[in-house]
Amino acid sequence: MEKDKDFIIIYQRTLRYLAIRPRSLKEITDYLQKRVKVKQIIKEKIINQLDTEGLIDDENFAHWWLDQRAAFRPKGSLALTAELRQKGIEKSVIEKVLSQDLNEASLAKAALTKKLKAYRRLPPLALRQKALAFLQRRGFSWKTAKSVVDEFF
Repeated sequence: MEKDKDFIIIYQRTLRYLAIRPRSLKEITDYLQKRVKVKQIIKEKIINQLDTEGLIDDENFAHWWLDQRAAFRPKGSLALTAELRQKGIEKSVIEKVLSQDLNEASLAKAALTKKLKAYRRLPPLALRQKALAFLQRRGFSWKTAKSVVDEFF
């Protein structure tokens, strides 16, 4: 009886955690392990229950993550791959999602358009160098960064 009560309480806390935004399996596992400090048996039951209800899906999470990045803080495939790996998404899923959803050139244009306001008073050569460096820091490949900067200037 006590185990059922613990399960229900922790399950509800986990649902509140999931209500904030979608989560990967690794994020949920880390949450249960670090924040809630739950026993292994209860953790497995909670993960199985969430999986049964369709609340854990790493591929959907990866699609959501890319959409959010494209809308609010565009990044290149290198940075997105690193972020998704950190979230515990498998490499095959990342490659699949990136091949479906990613238009790196348009993301680079969007990121650079926002940043050019800060660089508008610079001389052309410095502006070009800073734009290239900015795009590479954002995880865009050299080829993509160079083509976008060439297009802008």
